[in-house]
Amino acid sequence: IFCCTGVNTMAVDVSSAPTHSLRPAPIHDMNANHTTTTVPSSSVPLSSMSDVLSNEKFTRYLLFNFLFIGSSFLPSVFITNYGARWFSGCNPNTSDICYGIEYSKLNFYQSLSTSMRGCIAFFFAGFIGRLSDAYGRKMFLFLHPILYSLQILPLIIASNFLWYLLLTPCAGLVGASLGLTPMMSAYISDVLPPTQRTLGFAISYGSAGAALLLSSIISLMVSLYMSDYINFWLILVLYVAQMFYIWFCIPESLQDKYI
Repeated sequence: IFCCTGVNTMAVDVSSAPTHSLRPAPIHDMNANHTTTTVPSSSVPLSSMSDVLSNEKFTRYLLFNFLFIGSSFLPSVFITNYGARWFSGCNPNTSDICYGIEYSKLNFYQSLSTSMRGCIAFFFAGFIGRLSDAYGRKMFLFLHPILYSLQILPLIIASNFLWYLLLTPCAGLVGASLGLTPMMSAYISDVLPPTQRTLGFAISYGSAGAALLLSSIISLMVSLYMSDYINFWLILVLYVAQMFYIWFCIPESLQDKYI
């Protein structure tokens, strides 16, 4: 604006201006009359493992977490050899020598079945979560052993591996293909306060790792000294035991349900 009007800004006499207008305005301390209390970081309560394990609902859930992860991992130790023998036309329940084992056909159908389970879990995870918010977590925790035991029944009744592959995608209805499901994570978040959830998830994943290690050893020993058929019965018994345990021992985590 000064350039357009022809005013010479350098010719302005600053000394002619009042001295008080050149001084910066005093800054008033708004907190001068207020006392600030600083909480030392050492006074923030820290959660310990004993605090988390003293929660009765969490400890009851932890046993189910151990049994469910272990039983769901039991078939992975021997199911590949079992299915390959079945596709080759051999009796998979015996240890007889089987020539011309078809691993390629097994890999194709098993990959297709596992991919379908993953797709179903991906699309149903949010839907199952909304239903559990309305009807409670316990009902959908009860579905975990039911859906996972469906694929074992054809192997016990008729040793039909094809029906095992067809029923495997049903396990994806719980919202996960393997490991901790969204419902199990939601139950941990419900029963533990925010300051204990990180440690609670760590304990839960630690117990899951221990279950994977122990189940692989048990499954291998049963297959070597007994048969794969006994392994299927063992898995079914574990799932049935989990159903009773959830129904009678695990309390509902949501106190206020919509329905």
